[in-house]
Amino acid sequence: MVVVKGNYCCCYLSIVIYLPDVLFLPISGLIGANLKTRLDKKICPWWDGPCLFEALDAIEVPLRDPNGPFRYDVFELNILLLPDPS
Repeated sequence: MVVVKGNYCCCYLSIVIYLPDVLFLPISGLIGANLKTRLDKKICPWWDGPCLFEALDAIEVPLRDPNGPFRYDVFELNILLLPDPS
């Protein structure tokens, strides 16, 4: 989807990908449910998985090569379109 407002052009891209290794967790930041401690069975009887902190602690961080190439993440890209001077 492309939105044009005046001299600005914004592009939005939505992609839905199925990843079998992704763990979905039912959490509530408002009441803190399943963040630090596991959910009680009377609140959420269908969930038997880990809480958020347990899931984060289970992630294995890959080793990095200190002599490898420099990598920098680009997380934001702004494009300004100016009017044609002619």
